[in-house]
Amino acid sequence: MEDKVVTYMPMDTLFRIMAVSLNASKSMDEDMVVGVHLTDADKNDESSDYALYVRKGIVEVQPETPEDAEFTITTSLLVWKNLVLGKLDPQKAVSDGNVKITGADPKEFYEFLALFY
Repeated sequence: MEDKVVTYMPMDTLFRIMAVSLNASKSMDEDMVVGVHLTDADKNDESSDYALYVRKGIVEVQPETPEDAEFTITTSLLVWKNLVLGKLDPQKAVSDGNVKITGADPKEFYEFLALFY
């Protein structure tokens, strides 16, 4: 996908991609909530906070700040899109400071993203 397409991709489309990318066998025993805070989403008329519920092989996304998140991912809209699309290495994004993880070790973030590949 070209970078221009990624830039203008609506979050709904991105979350549909996540839904079909979730590896059901890897995530069948999972029951977790992860928060996503997008630092620049307001500029693009998108919600800045999302709750990602992964349970029994399904991901459900809600535009809200989860109270019970296991950890929160804070990043920009474009970095999040590129992470989800597999165009950006999660470890590089964390080491470069483009992604901040609160409430957990970055290892849990990598394991979470690995459920989608």
